Formats: sequence, C-alpha cells, structure tokens
Amino acid sequence: MSDNGIFALRLDGELPAELQPLESVRDAVAKSWTEQQIKQQLRDLADGIAPQVSLDAPLASFGLTENLQDDMNRNDSVDGTPPALVMTAFETELGKAAVLDAAEGVIILVPRAIHAADFEDPQVQSLQSILGNRIDTTLARDVFEAFSNAARGAVDVDINQTTLRSINNSLLGGG
Repeated sequence: MSDNGIFALRLDGELPAELQPLESVRDAVAKSWTEQQIKQQLRDLADGIAPQVSLDAPLASFGLTENLQDDMNRNDSVDGTPPALVMTAFETELGKAAVLDAAEGVIILVPRAIHAADFEDPQVQSLQSILGNRIDTTLARDVFEAFSNAARGAVDVDINQTTLRSINNSLLGGG
C-alpha cells in the first residue's frame, strides 16, 4: 500500500447466488423501483428544459431553483454535486445548458461567464513553472532518445547496460 502497509484478503469459499423470498425484499425493491422511476422522469424533464435554457432564459424562468456559483476554477468543487460538474461546466458552451445525473436527481448547469486566467496570480505562475519544467524535461528526453536511436542505427554499437547503469548511478547518485 502507499503507506508501506500490507493488505491481505483470503477467500474461503464462494456461495452460489440465491433468490431471496419476495416478502423479505418487497419493500426494498418497491423503494428502489420508485426512486429509479422518479430519477428517470427528472432526467426526461431536464432533457426537455435544457435546450430552451440560455442567458436570456435562465433556469428560474422555468420555475427551477438556481444555485449560483461564481468565480469557479477547474480545481474547485461544489458540495453535494458530482465530481464531473465543474469540468462539465468548463466544457459546456457559454449560455448553453448541460444535464448531469446526481445522487439525489438531476442537475442542469449553465455557464454564465468566462473569466481569463490571472497570470499574475502566484498559483498560476507556479503551475506555469511546473508545466514548463515538465515540458522541457520531456522534450530533452525525447531529443536525447531520438539522437541515441539514430546514432545506434547508423553505427553498429553494442551498449553494455550494466556498465551504463553503473555510470548513471555514479553520476546521478553521487556515489
């Protein structure tokens, strides 16, 4: 495990599936079926409303309650909503509605504004630096690999991997 612990699980046997008596599961089945039907009807209603929603015709004009979230960024989340909500909002066209299934029903989301990134923000600058370093490292590795492959292809070279690893370890590991 990530904390260097060990997790062990032993399967002592498998029990065949068995049909439970109707009387013992009737209430749970009826409740589950009712919830599923309600959720499907909510989804159908949302799918009918979503194409009509726009910045000029907000959700409130359809008698729905709006929960406005302003100044969201891609790393944010909204309590009680599916994790895909924020990413879906960033992928949805401004003023157009998208429909998401949620634990309690359905969410219709409508992006209302787009704000440019603040490149003076220390968090944005840090992210730019991290991504720049990753790109530089990846590019350098790719160029070196391409050069190495071309050199090996042009000349009959036999590389002793054990010696190469030893040299790399002494150079990179300081030993």
